[in-house]
Amino acid sequence: MQNDNITQTIKENYKQYAEERLAPIEALCEMGYTTDQAIKIAIMFELREISDSLGTPEYGDIALSLSTLSDCVSYIPPTPHQERGRHVLQISGMVDTNCY
Repeated sequence: MQNDNITQTIKENYKQYAEERLAPIEALCEMGYTTDQAIKIAIMFELREISDSLGTPEYGDIALSLSTLSDCVSYIPPTPHQERGRHVLQISGMVDTNCY
C-alpha cells in the first residue's frame, strides 16, 4: 500500500513539473509559433540560461576550466610490448590528509 502512495505522489509531482515546463511552449504556440518552433525556442532559452550561469563568477568560466583541465591530460605512447597507449590525467600539488 505504501508503494501505491509513493507512486501517486511521484505522479502528482511530475505532472506539476511537466505542466510548469509546458507553459512556455503553450505560450509560444498561442503567439503563432508551431509546436516544433516553440520547442526549439524553449530549448534555445534553456541552453542560453545554462550558458549564462556557467559564465558567472559563482560557477566560474567554463571555457577556462576546460582549458585548464585539458592541460592536465596527456598521452603515454605504447611501449614495444603494448598495443595501445594510455591517456592520463595528471594532477599535481599537495593534498592535506589531516583530519580536524
